[in-house]
Amino acid sequence: MSSAPHHLIFFCSAEAWQRYPEWAKDRRDEIIARIKSEFREPAYEYMGD
Repeated sequence: MSSAPHHLIFFCSAEAWQRYPEWAKDRRDEIIARIKSEFREPAYEYMGD
């Protein structure tokens, strides 16, 4: 059995995040934390967080 993650979730940079809708602009850390709480390692790997 491989220990490599099955999925990769990419988060854009904080600078690029500012182009997201107004409701999300200042909530990057909160949104990333919620995603990580639902899609956990080792099945998921993250880039850009």
